[in-house]
Amino acid sequence: MAGLSGAGPSPLAGTHILLGERNAETAARFTRTLREHGAASVHTVGSPEEFLRAGGAPPAPVRFWDAAVWHTGFGGDDGSLGRFLEDWRAQHPGIPVIVTDDAPSARLAVAALRGRAADLVERSDPEGLAVAVARAVAERADPLGVEGSGQGQLRMLVVGAHPDDVEIGMGGTIHRRAHSGWDVTVLTMSGGGNGGDPARRRKEAHRAAETLGARLLMEDLPD
Repeated sequence: MAGLSGAGPSPLAGTHILLGERNAETAARFTRTLREHGAASVHTVGSPEEFLRAGGAPPAPVRFWDAAVWHTGFGGDDGSLGRFLEDWRAQHPGIPVIVTDDAPSARLAVAALRGRAADLVERSDPEGLAVAVARAVAERADPLGVEGSGQGQLRMLVVGAHPDDVEIGMGGTIHRRAHSGWDVTVLTMSGGGNGGDPARRRKEAHRAAETLGARLLMEDLPD
C-alpha cells in the first residue's frame, strides 16, 4: 500500500485506534494524521499497564479496537518488546499491533517479526504509521490474505546489504508476491555510502518499495 490517497473511502474510515505514546506532542501528531485519514477515534495511554488494560476495556462509546500502536520507549530492550507482544496476543488476540521506534534497528525488526507485530514504523513518520495501520486493518478484515489459499497470510522477508540489492536481484519476485497478497518486508542493512549519496539512495529505496508493494526497514550499518 503506497499511500492512503485516491478514490473511494479511506481504509481507516470509522476505525478506533489505541495509541501507546508518552510524548504529548508526538501523540497529538499521530492522532491528527490518523483522524485526517478517517479514524473515528484515537485513544492515547502513557504506560504499558494502561495499554494492556485499555486493550480489553475500551472507553465508551468504543466497543472494540481495530488496531493498536505501541512505542518501544515504554520498555527498553528487544526482549521487552517480545514479552509485550506475547502478553498482548494472549490477552487480546486478533487486534493487530503496529510498533513505533525512534530508529528501528535490525534486532528490533527481528523481535517485531517474531512477536508477530503487524508492522514496525519510524516514530518520526506519522504518514507511514497511517499506512501501516490501514494495512493492518485491511489484513484483519481479510485474514486469508491470499485468495483461496485457506491459510494465514503468507509472509516474506528479503534482506540486502545496500539500497538496490534486493530490487535488482529480487524485484520481480517481490512485486509478484506482494500483488498476490503476500506480506513482503525488505530489510536493507546500510545506506550504501560507498556507492553514492546515502540520503538519495534511501529515498530511492523507499520509492522502490512503494512501487513493488513492500514495506521497507533500513538499518544504518557501515557500508
